[in-house]
Amino acid sequence: LPGYDRFLESNGLTGILIPSDKQEVVRIEFFFRAGKIYEPSALVAHFTTTMLEKGTRKHSAEAISAILDFYSAHLELSAGYDYTNVGLVCLTQNLNKVLPLLLEMLREPSFDESELRISKEIFAQNLQINLEKNSFVAGQHIRKLIFGNHPYGTSPAVEYVESIESGILEKFFKETF
Repeated sequence: LPGYDRFLESNGLTGILIPSDKQEVVRIEFFFRAGKIYEPSALVAHFTTTMLEKGTRKHSAEAISAILDFYSAHLELSAGYDYTNVGLVCLTQNLNKVLPLLLEMLREPSFDESELRISKEIFAQNLQINLEKNSFVAGQHIRKLIFGNHPYGTSPAVEYVESIESGILEKFFKETF
């Protein structure tokens, strides 16, 4: 395994730096205690995370996508059970162009209503498709048997999607991110 340096910023942020002189690529990841176990109601962590790339106060979803594409950067957003992960992969030479955008997404997401509506529709359609797959349904039942009513044992349902509102997401974002 490569060596690494751990550092602690004055604001309490802990960082780990893994240098490599073999590739001209940088990967930055932020982990937030904003996973499923922290959400006030079902799917809030998922949609809060999804909406980070759907616009900021200064950039639309299309503008964010265009900037990332232009600089060959890849954004990874994942809301897990315990943590939410926000990652960026780009060429080292382009970091100074895309890092400000990533920080803007983490500081000033817009939670745009029209983008949220589209995201909810896509999620509901994908969920309907997954609910027709035996492996998906079996996974839901196994987690329910093992974890019961704990957040690890609960599964998304279409009716939960309807209750998602931008105000709820914005509040969750401010409290956890």
